[in-house]
Amino acid sequence: MDKSIGEINMSEITVDINLCTHCFEDTSFSAGNGKFVNRIPSDAGWMCAECQSVPCDNCEKLTLSYEVTPDGNWICEDCIKVDVR
Repeated sequence: MDKSIGEINMSEITVDINLCTHCFEDTSFSAGNGKFVNRIPSDAGWMCAECQSVPCDNCEKLTLSYEVTPDGNWICEDCIKVDVR
């Protein structure tokens, strides 16, 4: 079979559905890196916790637990507790 540019042999293509769809890190349980626990469904696979995290607009810490203020800022759980006190 000719291997010229433009030909794709589908039998040679493999897709690892356990890779994060953003950073391509392995999110499988067997990888042993802890990314399996916090992964969420994303597009055609999974997204790891680091890629899901957003920076807090108050302290700039990456967080998974946040609230959006009326003016559109993302505030982490720790900063929300400080603001409430």
